[in-house]
Amino acid sequence: MELEEYNKKIEAGEVKIIEEEKIEKDPEPFIPGQPVEIEQYVPFLEKLKRVLRHITVVPTDTPQGFLSQFRFYLSGGVYRVYININNVWNKVFDSAWAFLTATQLTDLTDAGDSALHYHSADRIAIGFTSRARASLGSNQTVTTATETKVELDTEQYDGDEEFDKDTDYRFTAVSAGYYFVSGVLFWTTVADGVVTRVMIYRNGTQYCMHAQRTGGAGFTSNFVSDVVYLAAGQYIELYVIQNAVGNLILEAGASKTCLAIHRLS
Repeated sequence: MELEEYNKKIEAGEVKIIEEEKIEKDPEPFIPGQPVEIEQYVPFLEKLKRVLRHITVVPTDTPQGFLSQFRFYLSGGVYRVYININNVWNKVFDSAWAFLTATQLTDLTDAGDSALHYHSADRIAIGFTSRARASLGSNQTVTTATETKVELDTEQYDGDEEFDKDTDYRFTAVSAGYYFVSGVLFWTTVADGVVTRVMIYRNGTQYCMHAQRTGGAGFTSNFVSDVVYLAAGQYIELYVIQNAVGNLILEAGASKTCLAIHRLS
């Protein structure tokens, strides 16, 4: 219904209006186990069927009942909706609010903690784009009894360009948050009784690890995962260590030796 038509119906008496000053208090709350006077609820139920007259000034009063917690504002062609929560009036809609144009949206490639990110001229994704996955591009030799960083030099994806695959082989968070981190290793030709260990490092310090001892000669693998809090600028790396008599080989491949990180919140 258009505003002009709506106003005509009000003038013709076809729409019942509750004047702001005539909104009575709500009936007494129902108490289990005590008699209920149905009559006291009739006026309240009748009010629910009526239309509240709009206001022209920002509300500042204290609501006296359920209906009076809501205000519909109209002034100068601007429509607003106010809701009172804990005696504070909150504006939940304003027709004057500006919406971003396609041109303005192109500046939202990284909206940080707002969780609103722009991906293309016609698509907006709600959620975090902070995510990355990288793997070992070629086999890597790991010296015995030496903590060694896994040189993850091949990216599968990197939502916010936070992974360095060329120099430090690490993920550096742009924004603070909780991140799910998982790492997988695949070792080739490991002797019986060798202990291999994979570790998630945060800012150069071991955060969590997984170790296992081989039960026979052949290949073996490690898997580690955890939820890690990262402040902006903190980084994640994947480290390994093994205690074989000689060097061991980490096998390359996106499905064999890799690290994945996704921001959760």
